[in-house]
Amino acid sequence: MALRHYVMVRVSYGIVMMLILLNLVFFVIRILPGNAAEVLAPPGATPAQIAQIAHQLGLDRPLWDQYTTYFEQLFTGNLGLSFITGLPVSYLLSQALPITLQLAIGSMIVAAIIGVGGGILSAYKGGAVDNTIRVWNLLWYATPIFWLGPMLQLLLGIYIPILPVAGAVSAKYYLPHITGMPIVDSILAGNIPAFGDAVLHMILPTITLGLLISGSISRVSRSEMFEALRKDHMALARAKGLSLFNYLVNHGLRSVALPIVTIIGLEFASILGGAVVTEAVFNLPGMGTLLVNALNARDYPTMQGALALSVLWVGLMTIVIDLFYIVLDPRLR
Repeated sequence: MALRHYVMVRVSYGIVMMLILLNLVFFVIRILPGNAAEVLAPPGATPAQIAQIAHQLGLDRPLWDQYTTYFEQLFTGNLGLSFITGLPVSYLLSQALPITLQLAIGSMIVAAIIGVGGGILSAYKGGAVDNTIRVWNLLWYATPIFWLGPMLQLLLGIYIPILPVAGAVSAKYYLPHITGMPIVDSILAGNIPAFGDAVLHMILPTITLGLLISGSISRVSRSEMFEALRKDHMALARAKGLSLFNYLVNHGLRSVALPIVTIIGLEFASILGGAVVTEAVFNLPGMGTLLVNALNARDYPTMQGALALSVLWVGLMTIVIDLFYIVLDPRLR
């Protein structure tokens, strides 16, 4: 009964948070400076022509009417048509989201390996190794994506041309749209050359975003492991003559898994912020690029759809983290 109550409470908190954020999305978009009708109007358009465009787009309707339509579209999955392209917003999102997911998953793998591994090594070794890794973490934590991305492009794409610097896959490869992720679609299609090409295209973006995320993960991992290694149960585990891997991972890392999983989950939930700049630098047609283009054009339906999907992403990740605690912490069971 207690476990069911815990699950219901956490899911309820997540749903309430998503509803609050979805309301913020609607109202923040409406108070942004600029007007979609003015952006879409031809140069030298008269106020009457601008008013006619606003009427065609439904921007002259009362705010409460637009608000009702907004939530109706969210719950029915019909997010309307883009002001710019005239295509359904749901279609645009289905094309952009897989690219961002591919970038996010790859970046989080890189960040988790470097961050958790560096944190464990820093806590275990101490001394000069600890100080070096802490400076390394601070360096990546403070480095902006818009600087690191172009530097890696110059180094590994131009000066030492071993990796492609833009795009998700070369234009010479045709891939069927199965999942929308080029790496996965190339595997499903059995196209090995396209798979290798898609992997090469994602190396620089995932390293760029992964390195920057790894700094915060490493700091938390190092702090938690530093405390765990000085507890009595770890001294007992060491005295038993366990292997170093068993001692650090099965005993040390397992005992501090909750805060590490939390920071990894939160970074994954908020990764869209970094994806916006990363996708712009590496010309990836993902959610970040779609959102920036919609923002510049005041494309309200596309902005609403992209931001609403981001809200759902954050809300679902928050719920998943809370429920994953049940697996990691026997006391909750």
